[in-house]
Amino acid sequence: MQLVFDRSSTIDVTANIKSPTLVTIAMPAQSALINAFRQGRYLELVANDARYTFALTSTGEMLPALVECVKQSANVRGPVTPGAPAQAQTPQPTEQERAARAEKKALLEKTRDLIRSKMLACIGREGAPMLLTDEKAEVVAKAAMLFCKGDVDALTNATIELIETEEGRPANRNAVRDAAEKRVQEVVTAHVIRTRGEMIGKGQRQDAPAPSRPTDSGTRPSQSL
Repeated sequence: MQLVFDRSSTIDVTANIKSPTLVTIAMPAQSALINAFRQGRYLELVANDARYTFALTSTGEMLPALVECVKQSANVRGPVTPGAPAQAQTPQPTEQERAARAEKKALLEKTRDLIRSKMLACIGREGAPMLLTDEKAEVVAKAAMLFCKGDVDALTNATIELIETEEGRPANRNAVRDAAEKRVQEVVTAHVIRTRGEMIGKGQRQDAPAPSRPTDSGTRPSQSL
């Protein structure tokens, strides 16, 4: 077949017939064909004695968006080998596999809870000097997390492993790590707010004057300050 752009540039191509009304043409990313599509205004397709005319509207904007779409799809699906058979449907886990996964999940949850308790204890120690300051809870939480980075990282990794176990497959570690780190920061911030409230409430109770006993003015001398 021949593709004629703006009646001035002709490119010979080989088409793959998919059906009586559909043909496909390979368009390498770096090729004269791609450039012609992006810059051309009209296209004439010549096949045997037939000629078909198309208007190339907004192809300069459409093709880069299409290339980006293909890249995103490849990142999600992984590399695809031309001509390779479609991937078979993932088999369902057996009862034994589900039981093993449930057992592993329970163990990971216990481990995560232990790590979280250890981390919050560290946060309590390191953040104590800042709890009664005017700093926002988020600032106190971030500062304390820096001092307890080992525990914070351990909790983040435990959360990632737990998510992968729940899903039964490797997770997108970057996305999961971002979500896990955000969740850890939310837990620490909530802990700071709760502890700060408890400390303020305890201080107010200690500063409150003890209730005075009624005195008998006839038996006790009056005192003035």
